[in-house]
Amino acid sequence: MRVNVGSIGWAHSENLAGVISPDYVVFSCTPKIDPRLLYWFLTSEAGLRAINLQTAGSVRERLYFASLARVAMPLPPMEEQRRVVGRLSSAAVQFERLAALRSEVLAELDALTLAFAGSIFSRRNATHWQTKNLGEIADVRAGVTLGRKLAGKTLRLPYLRVANVQAGHLDLREVKEVEIFPHERERWMLLPGDILLTEGGDWDKLGRGAVWNGEIPDCIHQNHIFRLRVDSEQFNSYFLAAQIGSPEGKAYFQAASKQTTNLASINQRQLKALPVFCPSLAEQQRTIARLNQFHGKARQLQLLATELENEIAGLKASILNRTFLGS
Repeated sequence: MRVNVGSIGWAHSENLAGVISPDYVVFSCTPKIDPRLLYWFLTSEAGLRAINLQTAGSVRERLYFASLARVAMPLPPMEEQRRVVGRLSSAAVQFERLAALRSEVLAELDALTLAFAGSIFSRRNATHWQTKNLGEIADVRAGVTLGRKLAGKTLRLPYLRVANVQAGHLDLREVKEVEIFPHERERWMLLPGDILLTEGGDWDKLGRGAVWNGEIPDCIHQNHIFRLRVDSEQFNSYFLAAQIGSPEGKAYFQAASKQTTNLASINQRQLKALPVFCPSLAEQQRTIARLNQFHGKARQLQLLATELENEIAGLKASILNRTFLGS
């Protein structure tokens, strides 16, 4: 495995004690070099390039002590080393502060997003909306059970698993396939507008789901994912998905679910009993427009935070390159 940024550590505390895996190359510094300078060098582009040139192996690349000894680095006098380390350490502190600020902004943004949805779908603010149980307005169905032994003619189709269904979006980077009988295809086939919800997982992630828009042809879903299908002339799938994923919906799942240590799950009966608001379709569409407007502004802030993260990484790399490559 090649050495990447973050795979190098510096045990700078005198209170550290213990053992480590033999897969790590461990070494100590002589009085000729400040260990902090060596750490910064090994995390720089110059250091990583030198290390990667010394790796060996076909299936799994390794770095050995003898190879590490061949890695060359600039070694100025100790006084200069300490000056360089001081500058790098000072810059690192600023980078850490910027990174912490970015994390705080994203956390506040998540909290605001939840609060906004909570204000819309709270029973205190939505008293004018009719309420029904989910089972009255939606067809709820679990998907195919994996690992079945099938005999006879079968179909091989893509299916969605729990990892594909995230909170508010679908992760379709890896979609697997499963065999089913031809007559089962219609039972589990996903249609645009279907709402997908995970059956269980971490207790704070119950109610996690997204709307399916036909991203993959002939796609079905596994049994740990519930499919909700509503009449599009009466209900907006995004409106329903938004209130299921709101604090109000999450509170219901956490109260009704079967919970074990750090895990929780819901069944179809509990899901169908979920109380949902049922305003007119026009009111649903107006509500979704408000949510989309807010989420659009939130995404803009998230993009700015990502740009900040990239700029921090670029500045750090630039400082290290100027220090060890002179460029």
